[in-house]
Amino acid sequence: MPLKYLYGIRWPNQIIGQLHGIFFLVFLGLAYAVAQEENWSPKKQWLAFIAAVLPPDTFWFDHRYLKSNKA
Repeated sequence: MPLKYLYGIRWPNQIIGQLHGIFFLVFLGLAYAVAQEENWSPKKQWLAFIAAVLPPDTFWFDHRYLKSNKA
């Protein structure tokens, strides 16, 4: 971001932004696959997808819905 706003160099943001978007879509696909494999309820699936969008919510989702399944 500093390169873009301080120096007007945009190409690093374009590359990193595109990679970030690709990784996010891959994550959603994997989250869906895990949800199907683990027979998650639709509510739990949607909460996982929403938590992926809001960074602090991933910790809440992990604590609330996933910790109880760990050994």
